[in-house]
Amino acid sequence: MSSASEKNDQQVSRTLEALRAGNAWTSDRALRRFQINIAETGLFTVPDPTTGEQCQAEAHYHWPQNGCLYWFSGATGPFCVVAASVRLGCPVLALVTPESVYTVADSEASPLIAKAQEILGNNVCPDVRVDTTARPLVFTGHTNFAHHMWNEFPGLWHLAHSVSNFDVRILHDPMGNIAAFCKAHKICFDEVERTKEARGWQSRPTLVPGSVFCDGNAKTELMELIGLPLSWSPSPEPKIYMTVREKGRTLEDQVEVLALIINKLLDCCPNAVFLLDGFSLPQDFARPIYDPVRLSFEERISGAQRLIGQISEALPRKQCAQLRDLTGMTLIDSVHEIASCHAYLCHAGTMQHKPGWFYSLPGVQHGNRASISTGSLRWTASMVEGAMVPEAVASNFVEDLGFTGTLQSNPRNRDYRLTDREAAVEDIFARLLRMLLPNE
Repeated sequence: MSSASEKNDQQVSRTLEALRAGNAWTSDRALRRFQINIAETGLFTVPDPTTGEQCQAEAHYHWPQNGCLYWFSGATGPFCVVAASVRLGCPVLALVTPESVYTVADSEASPLIAKAQEILGNNVCPDVRVDTTARPLVFTGHTNFAHHMWNEFPGLWHLAHSVSNFDVRILHDPMGNIAAFCKAHKICFDEVERTKEARGWQSRPTLVPGSVFCDGNAKTELMELIGLPLSWSPSPEPKIYMTVREKGRTLEDQVEVLALIINKLLDCCPNAVFLLDGFSLPQDFARPIYDPVRLSFEERISGAQRLIGQISEALPRKQCAQLRDLTGMTLIDSVHEIASCHAYLCHAGTMQHKPGWFYSLPGVQHGNRASISTGSLRWTASMVEGAMVPEAVASNFVEDLGFTGTLQSNPRNRDYRLTDREAAVEDIFARLLRMLLPNE
């Protein structure tokens, strides 16, 4: 290897080291150092990967639900830095040069990496340059409330308690907390009507503050902003929250399984009430930004209601009055109902997070083998302070199946079946009964 090549490799290593340092958290797993630097100064400065000279990003590109791309003219040629991946807290993922892509954080595919390669490959300079003296612009608002609560709001919360000279541009606001938070903290904000309006080169310093943990302070303010009771208050009668899922990560014969569990619980707790749920609408569903998904959301509601209707039909008529269908309610209204439950039985995913993240509510999770592993159950509770690790149906009763719906093909998205329905139902029933009647 030539000395020039060695020197170049060393310099790239120094640049990567600086970018990794910028990924460090400034609080408890929320708000990365490079994110707060952009908000404080309007600048994103890194060592040039060929010369080591400090240079600042001259163009900022935002891609909704993904992250940001930063373009540098460089001392000897342009390069890009990609900060993306909502679930990872939008770290710097990669340094992209015309010749190579250098991984900075956990390796994850991002369309912004391909976008950077396209820009550099075409050797086209961005037509909009950032004005570093302008007020920084924070983009936030994931369609999924759980990603917002886990990966976005804590970053915004800590940013607002550290910096005061930024504005917020809201994409989706499924819990209604972002607009309320901005008003409470006197932060200027606006709402995007169409997602495509938020994609592209920005004239103002741009960032997406991220997190991988919602601490108690952020969680408390979030719940206060949206009017949720801070403490779990079970109703006098036994109340259980249950979920259904039409396709994707779905339990085979879920109607029959849930009907059996409900019947067994009613034999022991004849006054029990069951809240069944399949999908909640975001608080801001009337906004135009939801137009592309409006039909699919409505189809998910009707599909879940159809399943719940089938469960009702499978029960003796006198018991149907003790079933309530929460499907199609707004997210906050459904969580208000959940706050009075004693326990839950949910499939893995966002629906479990409604009872499991807001309150220290005991519950049982069912899912494919990957989603009910000990590590997965602990991970589910590790994202939000105060969450309890859910119990799960015994894994020896679970057999993984194939994939349905549009979910990507990884083990956590497999459908599944119970190999011994009677024994599995007895296992779930015993767990729920212990939660409903802890002193018996």
